[in-house]
Amino acid sequence: MSAIFDKRANAHKHTVVQGDTLTALAAHYRTQGADYATDLSAEQIAVFNWLSNDAREIKRALFEQLGSATLAALGDGSAFADLVLDPAFGPAGTKEVLIPKLWKPASLAVGQTHTVKLKKRKAAVALGIVSLDKWFIPDLETCDLKYRTEGNASEADQVEFEVHASNYCSMAAWNEGLPTFTALADVPVFKSPLAGGLSAPRAEHTLGTWRGLTNCTQGILAPGPDGAPRHLNAALSPYTAALRYRKAAGGDATDKAARIDLAPFWLEFDAGTNLATADSSKVRWTVKGTGRLTQGLLVIVDKDNTAVFAKGLEAALLAQDTAQEFAWNAQHADGTAASAAVRPTACESRATRASTSTKAWRWPPCIPR
Repeated sequence: MSAIFDKRANAHKHTVVQGDTLTALAAHYRTQGADYATDLSAEQIAVFNWLSNDAREIKRALFEQLGSATLAALGDGSAFADLVLDPAFGPAGTKEVLIPKLWKPASLAVGQTHTVKLKKRKAAVALGIVSLDKWFIPDLETCDLKYRTEGNASEADQVEFEVHASNYCSMAAWNEGLPTFTALADVPVFKSPLAGGLSAPRAEHTLGTWRGLTNCTQGILAPGPDGAPRHLNAALSPYTAALRYRKAAGGDATDKAARIDLAPFWLEFDAGTNLATADSSKVRWTVKGTGRLTQGLLVIVDKDNTAVFAKGLEAALLAQDTAQEFAWNAQHADGTAASAAVRPTACESRATRASTSTKAWRWPPCIPR
């Protein structure tokens, strides 16, 4: 018979230290007395904390909430139980794992029916970009996008793809060749729900049909007087690709417009020291359209789309309409300095709300050439 655990409020809060793994925690607490199951496993700890035993989902939660420098495990299908944790790469504050204690009901009279009430909890859903073309020729080439959904369809069932231009605007007046413009900061130049199975849960998806054609109705990339649609151009680059995962019907109304406005990220290197400059190493973003985000993950990848740094984000860094900044020290998670040879070319940001209608995003820049 499987162990029955007490409610989360009565669980032991283990403060994570560098080197912890779920396997090691399970082995330790199996020997800590009658409060704990003698066969406590890493999987039981994972399900108790995150309501999943899917390796990718658990590792995403570990990176977001606790921190780890083992970036090779980020996004792959390797086991979660032995992922080495490091709170230096987690969000601010104390990082804790709940260790379940055995349920010990008060003495129950025999020969009677006793009712036990259970509270149903729901696992968080999430979405992450696996790969995204850094360069493509609009109209002639497709912008290939791969992404992965996590969680159950009962909590999110619609992926939406948006593209935002830099300094997007509409022309206010021609002025005989000296035009003036009006900013349209929150208007996507392309937006589309992804149908035909592209929103299925717990799966990796590929979108390889978009050729940079816009479908906006406002701004300088909207159709002209002839009604012909327009493609992305270099003048408004870099472009930001955004994915949103939400309930198509129901859920919070802000889900439909929620996004992260991530500033362009490109390292500059000092000619003398060959080290990245401090200002170019800063990651800047603003959450738009929602105040419901509670946790997130910032990932920096190199030119080969290999993650070199990941940092958990706390709720304070996801406050709505608040400019945020993370001063990266331009060092990979393994301690090596960033170099021009493998210059990081993308910064990805993901944010979630760990309950019903959870949303998640990751953004590398998408720049047409």
